[in-house]
Amino acid sequence: MEPNRLALLVPSDRRWIFKEQSHVGVVCADIEKTIADYEKLGYTFALRCGTTRRWRPGLGVSEARDIRSAWSLQGPPHIEIAEVAGSGIEPLLWPRRGHDYVDHTGYWVDDLQAASAQLEDLGFPLEMTPAGNDGHPNGFCYHRSPGGIRIELEDGPMRKEMLREQLDRVRNGDTSVIEYRASRVGGDPSEL
Repeated sequence: MEPNRLALLVPSDRRWIFKEQSHVGVVCADIEKTIADYEKLGYTFALRCGTTRRWRPGLGVSEARDIRSAWSLQGPPHIEIAEVAGSGIEPLLWPRRGHDYVDHTGYWVDDLQAASAQLEDLGFPLEMTPAGNDGHPNGFCYHRSPGGIRIELEDGPMRKEMLREQLDRVRNGDTSVIEYRASRVGGDPSEL
C-alpha cells in the first residue's frame, strides 16, 4: 500500500479518513413525523427534496426517483433524516422496518476518491454513489464494512460549503423546501 494512502488510516495524520464526522443518517417512512419527533428534542431542520439517480456496483444507474431529506441545523455531527424506507430497486438499500432506524455514519473527507479506494482496499466495498461519474464516487458514497456497517464518505470541500449555505438560509428565516437537481450521468452531484 502506498504511503499517502496508508496515511488515511492513521488517526494522528491530518489526512485520516474519520477525523471529521458530518452526520448520523436516519431512515424513515414519514419525514414530517420524524422531524416532529426530533424537534421535541430541540432540533431544527432544513428540508430538502428533489429527483436523484444512483449508481450501484453490479446494478448500474437507477431510474430517477424523488427523495426527501432533512439536515439538522445543530451539528456537526448533524442528524440527517431521509424518507427513503422501502424505495429504490431490489435489493433495497433502505428496507422498511416498521420504524425509523439509524442507517449510517457520515464523514467529510478531503479526497473522496482516495478515501473510497482505501476503504475498498481494506474490504469495505463501495455500495452506492450518485450517478454521473462512471461508478466512481461522486459527491458522496456508501461503503459497507465486512460486518455490514454502512459508512458514508462525503466530498468535504464541496459538501460542507453546500450544507452551510442551506443551513444559513434556514437560520435567516427561509424555511421553504430546498430543491436539489437530479444527479445524472455526467451530472453535478453538488445539489444532492
